[in-house]
Amino acid sequence: MLNQVIVFVLLGAPMTDIDFSITPTPIDQSKAIYATSERLSIKHHNFDNVYLNDFLNGLIEVTDYLTSARRTSGASEIEKIKLKHQPKIKQELNRQGLGRPEHDNERRKKITVRYLFERLNLSVNNSTVVIADTGDSLFGSLDLTIHDQTEFLCPAYYLSRGFAVPAAIGAQLANSRLRPLVIVGDGAFQMTGMEVSTIARFGLNPIVVILNNKGYGTERPIIDGPFNDLLSWDYSRIPQVIGYGKGFVIESEEELDRAMFESEKIYDRELCLLDVRLDKRDGSAALKRITEVFHSRAH
Repeated sequence: MLNQVIVFVLLGAPMTDIDFSITPTPIDQSKAIYATSERLSIKHHNFDNVYLNDFLNGLIEVTDYLTSARRTSGASEIEKIKLKHQPKIKQELNRQGLGRPEHDNERRKKITVRYLFERLNLSVNNSTVVIADTGDSLFGSLDLTIHDQTEFLCPAYYLSRGFAVPAAIGAQLANSRLRPLVIVGDGAFQMTGMEVSTIARFGLNPIVVILNNKGYGTERPIIDGPFNDLLSWDYSRIPQVIGYGKGFVIESEEELDRAMFESEKIYDRELCLLDVRLDKRDGSAALKRITEVFHSRAH
């Protein structure tokens, strides 16, 4: 009888508490192949400059390890990934108004967390540094595709809430070639968001996307109550207060498309602040997974 050898293959999945529900990582590194956007690890050996796409294409070509059906399915998925992120496709979407749906009633759909991150993904390029705050700002950002060098900043702990807006100042002053795409919840913004005053002082131009669900969306699914609610701010008017930048109110998919287009093409040298008004029960798939675990423990 042959001995069975179990090998774990992780494709771009960060080995963090987010993915393992606040438990110790259950994967034995000596039995794992770990491929990310910038390196490949097999057991305890690291191979730099072997990218996830290369690894996947190589895996597909190994006929000894993949059946014909799996190989065909895998190749199809790779082609979808390539197609989705082709620069020509992105340029055409920009030219047409950033890929708005064909029918007006479709374009007026209520904005959702899912659509928000799908649209933000189109704006991530080689000149972008993504800066995510804690909570669903981070959970949703895990699905963004970071191109070439991995320019992605986020805090390691939930108690670091309020990281993103101040971090944008340091990131852009350190590398003026990069434009920060800041993703922050309304709770975190109310803690440190007034640092946009410093952004104005130094003439920086981040795009600040506020996930406005009127409270602490990460905590509501665990234990709900009025302690999770926040006083509503009119975030889009903050640029008027500081006399710098452009504010947008986002309630539909169409308004998000238009705001991102203007932020990138018209107000590309200014602070752009997007007040994205989400349903307070909406959240990313990752948020739903992790809060289900906490909810079961709390009850």
